Amino acid sequence: MSLKKSIFYWITLQRRNWFGGFLKKVFRTVFHALENKNNDNQLSGEYAIWEDLKEQQIKVVFDVGANVGNWSKTISGVNNDCIVHAFEPVEETYQKLQENTKSNKLIKTNNLALSDKEETIEFNFYPKGSYFSSIYDNQLGKDAKKVSINCVKGDDYCLENGIENIDFLKIDTEGAEHKVLEGFTRMLSEKRIKIIQFEYGDMCIDSGFLLKDYFQLLEGYGFSIGKIYPKWVEFGKYEKSMENFVLSNFLAVEKSNRGLMNLFDK
Repeated sequence: MSLKKSIFYWITLQRRNWFGGFLKKVFRTVFHALENKNNDNQLSGEYAIWEDLKEQQIKVVFDVGANVGNWSKTISGVNNDCIVHAFEPVEETYQKLQENTKSNKLIKTNNLALSDKEETIEFNFYPKGSYFSSIYDNQLGKDAKKVSINCVKGDDYCLENGIENIDFLKIDTEGAEHKVLEGFTRMLSEKRIKIIQFEYGDMCIDSGFLLKDYFQLLEGYGFSIGKIYPKWVEFGKYEKSMENFVLSNFLAVEKSNRGLMNLFDK
């Protein structure tokens, strides 16, 4: 037996004792760090993107799944030339969003969800962690309150509000990111969305829409997709090993815009 196989065998035998548990925790922590599992927008690189965008013409921003509006406020502070359209469908959370952003006239709040069709649906709202609220059941389980929310298509919202282009579309909807994108078929087909940021994680198991599907969908519209890291965005082709369900954010940029891609992929 080779040395490598012997080491693997010995490690496997530790699985059911305390040392195996210790190894599992250590290596999981290291793996999550390397995959940039970080819910701090400053440390994860989500805000660093906006430092790179300071010289770009970013006029219209969508914050879909805005929660209480912290991301919207931060982005508006970095770029005070843009209008941020913030969407939060849960009434209780929306009231906090309004209160949090009321002094900023550049943030337009909307008490609705963007989805792939216009409808009213039942939604899982988690009062103890509103950022986990989703159309899917979450790990908070029994703490969910069932509420009704209104959904509209992004294309329809743009038509009704005279929005011709979106410079930055950020989507954080706990597993329903694909439904938001599917509501923008016209805007995407007509190349009216410049940059898209979307969240990927274990909620993709519930939705059945995998990272592979996001790559296929967005590449079909002419985008390149890259994973956000603290100081760069790593663009590339989809690989099965990427399908790890570790919470992270991805950026999609039009392939033809090499200058913008090079700006992020330092």
